[in-house]
Amino acid sequence: MKRKTHPAKQQRPLNNALDFANLREVHAKYYTGFYLALSHFIYDDIESYLGEGYSTKIEVLTPQHLEIVSKSDRFAAVHSTGGSYNVTEVIDGETSTDTTSFDGVYYLKKMPDNSWKIYLYYEDEEDPADEEEIGDESEQMKKGLRTPASLSFLYMT
Repeated sequence: MKRKTHPAKQQRPLNNALDFANLREVHAKYYTGFYLALSHFIYDDIESYLGEGYSTKIEVLTPQHLEIVSKSDRFAAVHSTGGSYNVTEVIDGETSTDTTSFDGVYYLKKMPDNSWKIYLYYEDEEDPADEEEIGDESEQMKKGLRTPASLSFLYMT
């Protein structure tokens, strides 16, 4: 399951340049199924906002540590910890920056050509005591449910 080049190293410059055509090529190389379809959907959505003054930039703060937590001849789960990055967005001239964690589990599938591709990612659960009470999201966290990561996971895988 060892790769010569981590996909994030190919993705970050393309994300920052908003080069969606080449991002789709990189994604097809490393993603499959739901994860690939979701990445295309999100980038289509971002592209639709570009003409309206929207921009985004990613800056890695700390590298992620990856550990294989389970593996069979067809599937694997890799846990990511310790990594973080800033996502800076400009919307209607207003700039906001959020720090996001890499912490979560990547689920991979062995493909017919013997490559491994990510088909799903789940963020690690947060401690509900650390979260603000916000409607349904807070209720899900209290129940210990994990939800698929949003746009942030596409940048760092």
